[in-house]
Formats: sequence, structure tokens, C-alpha cells
Amino acid sequence: MKYLDLIPSLRRTRRSLHRSKTCIKWRFNGSKSPSVAQTLPEDILYAIFLYTLPSICMLSESTWYDFFNKKCRIHPLNFSWLCQSWRTVVLSRPTLWSEIHIQGGCSPVSLSDRSHHKVEQLRRSIEVWLSRSRPSPLTVTVNLIGDFDRLFPKEILPLFLSEHDRWSSIHMDINSYYSPYTTRPTISFPYSPTITSLRLNFNGENHSETIFDLSHSVHGANSHLEFLSLHASSSLSLPTCRDALHLPCLRYLTYSFSEEEDSERFQQLLCILHASSNLEELTLEIKGRSDFAMAPNYERKSIPLPRLATFTLLVSDRLSNNYFLQVLECPALRYLSIIFPSDLRESDAPIPLEPEHIHALLSRNCSNPPLEKLKIIGKNFRDGDPLTPALLSSLRNLLIFLENLKFLFLDEFAINKTVVEMLRVSNGGSFRPELCPSLSKIWLAYPCQRETCDITEEDVEELVVSRWKAGSLWVVAFDFEAWMAMHGRQRIEECVREGLRLTTMNLEMERHFTTTRTQK
Repeated sequence: MKYLDLIPSLRRTRRSLHRSKTCIKWRFNGSKSPSVAQTLPEDILYAIFLYTLPSICMLSESTWYDFFNKKCRIHPLNFSWLCQSWRTVVLSRPTLWSEIHIQGGCSPVSLSDRSHHKVEQLRRSIEVWLSRSRPSPLTVTVNLIGDFDRLFPKEILPLFLSEHDRWSSIHMDINSYYSPYTTRPTISFPYSPTITSLRLNFNGENHSETIFDLSHSVHGANSHLEFLSLHASSSLSLPTCRDALHLPCLRYLTYSFSEEEDSERFQQLLCILHASSNLEELTLEIKGRSDFAMAPNYERKSIPLPRLATFTLLVSDRLSNNYFLQVLECPALRYLSIIFPSDLRESDAPIPLEPEHIHALLSRNCSNPPLEKLKIIGKNFRDGDPLTPALLSSLRNLLIFLENLKFLFLDEFAINKTVVEMLRVSNGGSFRPELCPSLSKIWLAYPCQRETCDITEEDVEELVVSRWKAGSLWVVAFDFEAWMAMHGRQRIEECVREGLRLTTMNLEMERHFTTTRTQK
């Protein structure tokens, strides 16, 4: 009887143990009870995964050959390791593998002690990546610094070149500072009918020359190229009949070359401009004395760009500057920047700017130009004031003409006491026409600490206060020294309390670039 009395208690104990066993199984075998994330529909998971792109592969001296390392943000790979349902989504959606950024750097020392099989490991990893992305359009961004003679041109770049039939965006910035070789082979980028954005920038000592094939971009062909950025090491292969080149979708063009190159680069540029009637943004960078712009064999044939809104011209001499200001026709121009680089040698100092050529450019096809932003930047290399009475007169005529101007940036190359006084708003007793009545932003970069500077704090204060009281001005930017000098002046402080923003150029530029990135 005693054993029979224990039966109910044993049954209760067995039931308790069964419940404990079930609880332990649930805790240690959670995959049998899927989480909410694992039960989401594939379309929702796919949308979430797309939001994490692009994948970024960080290459450095310590992790150069570890393609999938903890410093990389290879999101599709990470997602595929979580569970079977996520892996299925990742491996069945090529778009998740179609965009990758490779960035980093290495020195010759970090390459010399690496074995060949590790280079092969990296190459195979990229091959797998590319195979998983097919047939989606391919976006590749490469930004590398270091010695890549053994790695990038020979092992990695051919993998991307072989996929040219599905390129969408190819941006490559390669800065090789440690090359032991005296020469490098020319790299040919084949024609791609699908590409929309291309940037080639190979810099450094003995950098590779690159050639991109545009020979098939002719009338009747469907060229989708919208963005093109070619730097001094890059050139083009154009159609045999260059007049046949047709780039109807090209909206943004950046093109640079130097005096060491022959006139072929200049001819290629003219050919591109004539073929791009829908161009909206143009940046030209010409280093050195490019006298070929004035050679007799270059006729002054006008280049109509009816939709061009932004034009930036970085030049080292007056010949190049005046050439483009004379041949371009851009009635819709809203933003114009003319920049003489600050890294010029004194012997290469440009001849003073001639504002009448800017005036002629803007008035060529429009009596009331829509220009809203004008930047004139350049260091004064010569002793004394570079602004002669003739230049001041032409500058004044230009500013009178720009009734719609809202933003004016004047560097030391184009500003002195007379210019500051010229920009003041009179109290009504003067019969002079007001300059730039719509001006809302002024950036003034003048050497306030230099003995040769004839601009006083009182001059600048009068300019700012008069413009503020006139009602249109709301931002004034100085370099740091001038900002420190002006910030404590009483009348300026009163304007600031009323709403005027007084800032430094560095802060204002940072604000501008942040806003631009947000908008994009």
C-alpha cells in the first residue's frame, strides 16, 4: 500500500519534468519558433535589404586580402548567414549584389610579404560577387591609395571590364604614390551601351593612362550616358567622323587636362561639347599655359548649350579663360565660377581677369540674364593692386548688368576698397544705379592682415549694414581673421540680433555641402 500511495505524487513529478523539458527545448532550439523578422514576406525583406546598400569593402594594410572581414559592410553576405529564409531572399535577388564600393590603401611593404594565393582569394571573392549580381546593372565605386601595380590593374580591374555589357555606374579614383615601375600600360575601357555614369581619375607618379570607348555613341544609337568625369590621365576613343558623336542624355561633364598634353585632349573636349546639347552642369579644369586654345587652327565656332545652368572654369591663364567665355552660348546660366588655382607658381600667375568677357558671355543671348551666383576666386601673386581703373570699370558694368544676382563671392584677386564702396547701397542721395539689388549672400575673402590691403573694418561694416537695411541681404561670410574682426563691431552685432547671419567661409561651405548631400 505504501508504494501505491506514491503513484499520484510520481505522476505529478513526471508532468512537471515534461513541462521543464519542453521549456528547455524551446529556449535552446528557438529556430523551431521563428521570430517576426523570419516570418516577414519576401518582398518586405527585400525592400529592407535594399535600404542597407551599398556594400562597402574596406581594404587596408592589415586587412588587404580579407575581402569579407569585420571591417567590411557586406550586407547581403551578413544577411545570408542569419537563417535559411533570409539566405533564400539574398541569393535569389541579384540587385542586392549589384552595387559595391571598394576603398582603402596599402604600401609596397604590405604587398611584398603577401603570397600569391591570397591575391587569388580576393579575385575569386569578387568573381563570386559579380556572378551573384547577374544580370542586374552593375554599380562599382573604387577609391584606392597606394601601390596597385600587382593587384588592381592585373587582378581586379579585368573582372569589372569583362562585365561592360551591364555597367550602370563606374567611378574609379586611383592614387598610386608608391609605384616602383617607370611606366604603366594603358588601360582601355570598352564601349558600354548601358552605362549612365562614368568617372575615371588615375593620379600619382607614373599613373596609368585610361581610354574610354565612345566610338559607338553616334546619331541613331541609344547612348544613356548622363554623367562623365575625365581627369588628366583619361582620354576618349571617338567615332572616325567626330561630327557623328551624339550624347543626348549627357547632363554633367567634368573634364581636366594639363599643359603637358597635346592638343588632342582639347579637340576631344570641343567634340564632346558640340555633341551634348542637353548639358546642364560643366566643370573645366585646365592646368598650365594652354596656348593651343588660341592657335590658328581652332576656329571660333560657337558652342550652343541652351540648358547649361552651372559652369565652373578652373584655369591657369587668360587664354583658356577667354576662349571658353567667347565660344560658349548658355542663355540659361544660373551659377558661374571662375577660379585661378591657388597652387600656381608665381611665374605662372595669370594675367588679371577681364570682367568684360563674363559680361559678353551673359549678354550674348539674353538681355536680362538669370545668373544667380557669381564666384571669382584667385590669389593675387603680384605686388600692388591687380585691379586697374579699367578693370574696376568693367567689373562695375558687369555687376550693374546682373540684376538677378543673389550670391556673390569675391576673392582677394577681385576685391579692394573701391569694390567694397561700389557694393554699398546708397541712402538715396546718389544717382548711381544700385549694383545687384537682389543680393542675399556675400562672401568676401580679403587679406585683412596684409599691409597692402586698403580695406578697413569701417568699409566692410558700412557695406554690410547698408545691404542689411536695404532688405535683401541675410548671409555674410568672411575668412576667419576678418570674421573675428567684424564680429565685435556694434552695428554689425545689431544686424545679427535682427536676423543677419554672420559666419566664416568654412562653416558656410560645410553647411552647403551637407545640404547638397541631403537633397541628393
